[in-house]
Amino acid sequence: MQFILSSRSLDIEVASTLSKHHVTLVTAGRDVHCLTMMTCTVDMVDECVRKLMRGKASGHDDLTVEHVQNSHPVLTVLLSLLFNMVICHGMVPDDFGKGIIIPLIKNSEGNKRSSDNYRGITLSPVLSKLFEMILLNDLQSCL
Repeated sequence: MQFILSSRSLDIEVASTLSKHHVTLVTAGRDVHCLTMMTCTVDMVDECVRKLMRGKASGHDDLTVEHVQNSHPVLTVLLSLLFNMVICHGMVPDDFGKGIIIPLIKNSEGNKRSSDNYRGITLSPVLSKLFEMILLNDLQSCL
């Protein structure tokens, strides 16, 4: 789509045009609007942050649970806004799906050269875990 604006357009005109285009893109082909969907409150984020298990390894982003739990309270508000945008637009950040796979030996006395003696664990980003926990808590009644 091409935007045609006057050469002396104001920021308001540009913002208005882009806003109209954005609304068209977001609502095209959807019957459900953001207002009817689940919302993520600051209290929900705060509750789930406190429930996260400490002492676990970080994901590829090098953030740990301790970073989030010991951060400034405004982070909880910002995470709530982020998660609401993810829910509203139906698009999850690519990094939420990335993880580091680590092979763990099942039996230390067994054959360490056999792949059958290993199991994999995935180190996921803490923000991804937090988002999943919020969704699970909110949608538990539907399962």
